[in-house]
Amino acid sequence: MRAHRLAAPTLWHHPNFLKLWIGQSVSQFGNQFTGIALQFLAVKALLASPAQVGLLAALGTFPFLLIGLFVGVWVDRHPRRPILIAGDVGRGLVVAAIASLTFFGVVRLEYLYVLAFATGVLTVFFDVSYQAYLPALVPRGQIMEGNSKLEATNTTAQVAGPVLAGLFVEAAGYALPMATDGLTFFFSAGLMARIRKEETTPAPSERKSVAAEIREGLRLVFGDRRLWSIAGCTGTANFFSGALFALFSIYAIRSLGLNAFWIGVIGGVGGIGGILGAFTANRLANRIGVGRAIVVAILVGAASSFGILLATPGLAFAFLTAMGFGGVCEVIGVYPALVIAVVGGLLAVPWVFFSPVRDLKTIPPPAED
Repeated sequence: MRAHRLAAPTLWHHPNFLKLWIGQSVSQFGNQFTGIALQFLAVKALLASPAQVGLLAALGTFPFLLIGLFVGVWVDRHPRRPILIAGDVGRGLVVAAIASLTFFGVVRLEYLYVLAFATGVLTVFFDVSYQAYLPALVPRGQIMEGNSKLEATNTTAQVAGPVLAGLFVEAAGYALPMATDGLTFFFSAGLMARIRKEETTPAPSERKSVAAEIREGLRLVFGDRRLWSIAGCTGTANFFSGALFALFSIYAIRSLGLNAFWIGVIGGVGGIGGILGAFTANRLANRIGVGRAIVVAILVGAASSFGILLATPGLAFAFLTAMGFGGVCEVIGVYPALVIAVVGGLLAVPWVFFSPVRDLKTIPPPAED
């Protein structure tokens, strides 16, 4: 008698995953609306200086540094779905508040600072929970399929979203696109609230203290030279390229006079670059090894910035960090600050070049307990 093996059902037939996927896909597009609208609101309507734009961007990411370690431990002790729902609802309320202040003409940079920080805090909780939720939602053998589907729509949103957002902002102003983004957060939260899947969390007796778990995590990172080399490389690279989003908008909007549509097109082209990088990364790693591929990627990315030094000094804004180079621009001028930022980007290379990372042929297996 011949046995018939039934093919495992795909995630197209997984109702809980579909709710997560659809909700996040809609929300990813909505995020682009606020991203474009907020640039024009700060730079064109509120006449923010480079330092003010940098501060606004920094306040949105500072919570990752401030509470990221604590949130990572805290999330492991609680069901993720309620955290995801609360994160979406909270961010929806924040974006709705910005849209309302803008609509009634009472928005100020100080309000945006507070709301940016609040959004950053909520995003830390959401992102940490989101990374851990998919493995608990779908069977282990379908995690890769789930990640692929989520990444596909995320990439689509990064390419098409900015263009659609630019058209929307150009046609409707600032408030309506942001209000629409707020609705997408509520839509995503509503779908996640309909997910029916039990989650398991460690029993209280099995838990260590929060401080002990944080120390254990730090010990793991700093005890492995490969890990802290990659962490140092990533941190350095992010520091010197931090204002690509934040401060380029000042140059593009004020000096070049680009409208929202063209800002969106620029964002979409950047998304295409990300797609090309994703397609070539695997092939490059297979040919020269994972470690050398990392070194090459960091080196090429940093070296390519030197081309900006041959262009107009105004393009400096694209490479000045939101954590402080906005102020440097105002003190020493754009072009000297650009030189510092471009040369500083090369400082990310030694972290991985002079470390065991360079000799990695494949991704190491997870450490055994």
